[in-house]
Amino acid sequence: MTNLVTPTGLCVGNSLVGKKVPPSPLSRRETLPNPRLSIFVQNLFLSHQHVIMPSSASRIVAITGAGNGIGRLLALRFAERGDHVVGLDIDPGALAEVSGELGEAFTAIQMDLSDVDSIREGFAVVSSEVGPVDILINNAGIVSGKYLLDYSAKDIRRTMAVNVEAHFHTVRAVLPDMIRRGSGHIVTVASAGGLSATARLSAYSASKFAAVGFDEALRLEMRRLGHPIDTTLVAPFYIDTGMFDGVKTRVAFLLPILKPDYAVRRIMKAIDRKKRRLIMPASCISPFLCACSRCRYTTGSLTSLASHERWMSSSDTIDLRPVLNPDR
Repeated sequence: MTNLVTPTGLCVGNSLVGKKVPPSPLSRRETLPNPRLSIFVQNLFLSHQHVIMPSSASRIVAITGAGNGIGRLLALRFAERGDHVVGLDIDPGALAEVSGELGEAFTAIQMDLSDVDSIREGFAVVSSEVGPVDILINNAGIVSGKYLLDYSAKDIRRTMAVNVEAHFHTVRAVLPDMIRRGSGHIVTVASAGGLSATARLSAYSASKFAAVGFDEALRLEMRRLGHPIDTTLVAPFYIDTGMFDGVKTRVAFLLPILKPDYAVRRIMKAIDRKKRRLIMPASCISPFLCACSRCRYTTGSLTSLASHERWMSSSDTIDLRPVLNPDR
């Protein structure tokens, strides 16, 4: 059975929503981060907190960009665990393929993340026909590799709309119910390009810097308001998904191009452990630690990035750990 929601029709398969025990409120002893410390320096000390293994109950996991790449692999992994996956993507053909693989464990909803009305309508269907979302993974994104003066106004608007503005609307769609239930997890898939920019990616990097800030602000808001909602930021270097064809790294032992399966395994582990941040590799923060914004060895070399826009299923990634310990 193909579970596919389109603007003209609806077909949603059965779903079982497991009830989770709300996590205990955050301790009052936990203090806000020192504002003088960079978010990237904080990552070294905060990213391993909140180590909690996943519940055995079935959950509803909504993933944007679920039709291809990292989003598709995440959908497969969650479905294997017995969770019900809601795939949100602009490409109905890609969604149909994933739905054919996962059957009733997958509900497909066609959604244009650059259109606020499409987002609202899609999540209204999720709420009424599937159930409350336990985990939201904002994974989708687009990239257009051009020099600043070569961008059109449409290029810039669409990149910002999909890569960061959509996060506001998807989170606003699921957060009230998470707060009422006392549990939920918001995962923001940004990029190492949101930590250190590179040429020909000004719009992309700007959107990913904004996504990093969005995650940080959301986490602090939830803490201040006393809502036990978990957040995880994923900021990877390039992943070999085809989104950045032609990209090369000059220091492969520090900044290797990640294999998709490895990246997904790391992302799943970060979600399971409720890590606040997963930066892959950790060396991606080195430009900030050494105040060297022109360090060419940490950003790679975009030698032949296609100039046309591509849908990105999300984390173009890398991690120092695969080099030091491939089995981790």
